Amino acid sequence: MLRDIGEQLAACCAGAAARPIALAPLDDANRRFLHQVLGEGEVSARSTRDERLRVQETRLAGVWWVGLAAQDQTLARESLEVADVPAALRSLAFANVAPAPGSRRRRAS
Repeated sequence: MLRDIGEQLAACCAGAAARPIALAPLDDANRRFLHQVLGEGEVSARSTRDERLRVQETRLAGVWWVGLAAQDQTLARESLEVADVPAALRSLAFANVAPAPGSRRRRAS
């Protein structure tokens, strides 16, 4: 997984699109190890609408923990994403922005 993160960092610097790295296949020991290695950086965000999206930069710039909480606020899904800004956060940030007159708005993926 660490090799995959390194490869994605190189690809991101070359302009490639972000691809989430699912953490579901990891057992608890490997997940704890990954958290020890990558840690937490200075930047974090949570959606204010429903508190479900949780984004935390790792110690590595451009590598993000992205979590989605269930209704009871337990972590339902977690992934890593290599990007300037995680896609889910970017989509949420611009979800209610009206397009400029005469322009076509791109849909977030």
